Amino acid sequence: MEKSIQEQQLEGLNELFSEIRKDVEEATLMASKVSEKFKTLSEGIHDMSGVFAKAFKNDAAGAAVHVAGYAVNLAGKAFSSIKKSYELQKLLPKKKELARNKRSIIESHSQNLESRLPKLKRLLELEIAHEFESNDIKLFEEGHGKNCCSAFEVYVMSLHLYKVCDFLVSEFDAWEKDFHDSDKALPYLHNSLYQIINECLAPEGLNNLVNKSNGALFLFVKYESLLGSILINEYNEALQLEKENEKYDKKVAFSDKESYLKIRNKVAFLNDLYSNNDPKKNWIKNNYFFQEVNKVQNIQSLFFDVSKYIFMGSFALIVVITFDVISAILGAAFITPIVYLIDQALQFSKNRRFRFQNTPISERILGGIINIICLGGLWYGKKRRKEKEENYVTLFTNLNSLNSF
Repeated sequence: MEKSIQEQQLEGLNELFSEIRKDVEEATLMASKVSEKFKTLSEGIHDMSGVFAKAFKNDAAGAAVHVAGYAVNLAGKAFSSIKKSYELQKLLPKKKELARNKRSIIESHSQNLESRLPKLKRLLELEIAHEFESNDIKLFEEGHGKNCCSAFEVYVMSLHLYKVCDFLVSEFDAWEKDFHDSDKALPYLHNSLYQIINECLAPEGLNNLVNKSNGALFLFVKYESLLGSILINEYNEALQLEKENEKYDKKVAFSDKESYLKIRNKVAFLNDLYSNNDPKKNWIKNNYFFQEVNKVQNIQSLFFDVSKYIFMGSFALIVVITFDVISAILGAAFITPIVYLIDQALQFSKNRRFRFQNTPISERILGGIINIICLGGLWYGKKRRKEKEENYVTLFTNLNSLNSF
């Protein structure tokens, strides 16, 4: 069977992109020896070698592709500031040498990729415009779906490689000016996916996409990390708001953190999209990223999360004392906010002390009394709250650094 123009165009790019990937991989590998943050970047580019091969094969639509992310990992690098500065100074000549040797190659690839991106984007737009009957997504996959997947993977890889090249050039510039970093953000794969969603796949939002039956919907069903990139971006934007807003640097007693609230609202919105059990929308419910986020996203305000355990403990204690359920309910409702506010006051006092200062005996006694009043409900509530927060942050940390398409 004669190949289509799109197929010929895609196959013609295979050799070119493989060469670019090889050069970028080599540059990032060398850079990882002189800069810690390039380590995972290099590993991620190396993993893309398999992606390139699959993107140009007929079975590309069925390929399960995993690409490592690019988080900076400095764990275990506990240098003193003086020693760290000394170590960095020793590396600077090596960084400059690498910049001199690789700059022209990477710049050339960057320009080459940049010039091709508009055509590749247009190719993707043509493929995702193909429509199918609402119940024929499998038939679409066997037909237009293969070219749709190839156009998508090639554009993702091209855009991401371009961003990596741009990042490398910025780092090279900084090294040649005797700076150790360019302060340019690392190129995360999920950011490239999110950009493609906003520019091509769902520029008007998911609520408009799910009412269509075209290649864009097919790609969201096929590549689970597209929805994942939306959730990751929501979290990162909220986290940035928290850092910029001083009130989130403190304990938020009666309201949610922005990062909890925004994800909870996004999950509720996505839940509404498939609430009528429309088969076309069930891909959201079945999406791996959505399922994992949904497991950990229900973090309410600190007051609500902790007070329910204080209430249960207080209720149980009063029932044992009075044998009166009504009195226990009213008493627990009265005691709960008082116990919570006393604990917040003790926490505030603790935060005001220097680290070398011990907790006064009076505060220890008061803390013990309020825990007895609620039969340990305060202690357990804070423990559960901490576990929920840790699971939440851990999940999004992993999603940031381990993405796939």
